Amino acid sequence: YHLDMLTWRDKRLVKVSSEDFLEMVKARQEGLIDFTIRLDENDHRQLLGNLRDCYLNHPRGAGSISDAARDWDQLRLDILEEALEKHLYPMLEHGLTATRVRHAKVVVGNRIKQAMETM
Repeated sequence: YHLDMLTWRDKRLVKVSSEDFLEMVKARQEGLIDFTIRLDENDHRQLLGNLRDCYLNHPRGAGSISDAARDWDQLRLDILEEALEKHLYPMLEHGLTATRVRHAKVVVGNRIKQAMETM
């Protein structure tokens, strides 16, 4: 199995064919490749900004705030970033991979069925 990383790097998940995705998952399970599914950097920053606006007392640093308030806001921001990177994104990747594999198996199965019916 050959995977040209220059071709696949930063490729949208929806642009990867069902067959290719199944091959990628199989190669990953066999330890031949590794891949991640995640938001692009702009979407990550936008999500983090939205969370910051919801959870920080002074989300944009507006007005004069005490050092203690600034420190608490920084701690909250660090916790939000850690929650995304260590918990939410891996959970989403697992769920998206499982969903995509189920869909790909149906697509490939239907193609095989159609091919057999035309024989």
